[in-house]
Amino acid sequence: MHGGWQDTLLCQTFLSAVTDESVQIHHTGKKHWVCSTSINGHLRVYDSSSSKNFTSSMEIQLAECYQTLATDRTLAVELPPAQTQQGGVDCGLFAIAFAYELADGNDPSEVSFDQRKMHQHLVHCLEKGRLEAFPRQLNTARFNKRQTYDISSRSNSKREYYFENHECQLVFFVFVFVFCKPFFATDSSPVQTGIFQAFHAFT
Repeated sequence: MHGGWQDTLLCQTFLSAVTDESVQIHHTGKKHWVCSTSINGHLRVYDSSSSKNFTSSMEIQLAECYQTLATDRTLAVELPPAQTQQGGVDCGLFAIAFAYELADGNDPSEVSFDQRKMHQHLVHCLEKGRLEAFPRQLNTARFNKRQTYDISSRSNSKREYYFENHECQLVFFVFVFVFCKPFFATDSSPVQTGIFQAFHAFT
């Protein structure tokens, strides 16, 4: 079982340091979602955008989450090849899909998702209360080249706030609903009802 899964709203304040292998979804502060992991002791960030430039908010989040992986106050980050999304609105879907593949023991770099089916797939997962692998396509998608990035673990960068709070809440709701469903009292609990209302309101 991997750690992580901290509330995405904490990207505005402070993320706790993780000591075990973990998977985490981040909001970059500029209307974009990515997925990070420390599985096998190496920090990797999977990003579905064509641009691989970290925002100052992302540098802070990674330095906070993965400070135990820093060497000489420098955190080495690998950006593996990842499927590039078409358009500019499905980054959250890809971040969740990447996280699922990592938690399931797979390498997202080797997976090509069918982007046309991802949105409806997530709706079905929420309705069933169980997250499943996102639809794949057989043809090879366009991937980015592997890159590396070093950030200072004592970065003086400042967080950026170019997003609405409901965007962060929605992605976190997905994981609360999927992984904490056994703790819900009934299928019609206020928590579940709120998640469905939020999802359909903002997607």
